Amino acid sequence: MLAGLVLATSLGSANAQDLGLTETEQAWIKEHPVVRVHNETNWPPYNFNVDGEPTGFSIDYMRLLAAQAGLDVEFVSGPSWNEFLDMMRSGDLDVMLNIVDTPVRREYLLFTTPYAITSPVQRADKPSHLPIEEDLYSDSLVQEILRSMIRVAHTACDWPDR
Repeated sequence: MLAGLVLATSLGSANAQDLGLTETEQAWIKEHPVVRVHNETNWPPYNFNVDGEPTGFSIDYMRLLAAQAGLDVEFVSGPSWNEFLDMMRSGDLDVMLNIVDTPVRREYLLFTTPYAITSPVQRADKPSHLPIEEDLYSDSLVQEILRSMIRVAHTACDWPDR
């Protein structure tokens, strides 16, 4: 339901009725005036937390969408990524920001059209600090995450409609 809400939201609208939402969507908003949204502690510039205050591009965007729809937002900070996913499955969380659309996640989540596309970037102060290909395939967690991000980026480039 919220996926349709986010897609239907446009800048400059005064309230949920002005957004062109269906009666069902408007009723959902009346029944659920507060949405619980995940807030990561360290995913700048999109979703992070400074001195207990949710901050970032995605946080600002969520606040804007909620205001346009007449919703209040309760940001939830602290759980791990997997705990957030479990909260989405159980209904204890309504919105998860900055999440990659995968077939497995589509089994229990609805996705909106992306509002931002990111690409992983590695910064090296000296050319000698750039990873070589075999480094990318070692067993360290950081490298596994990087490999995962690279696969997602390549998939998006190779199959943009998927």
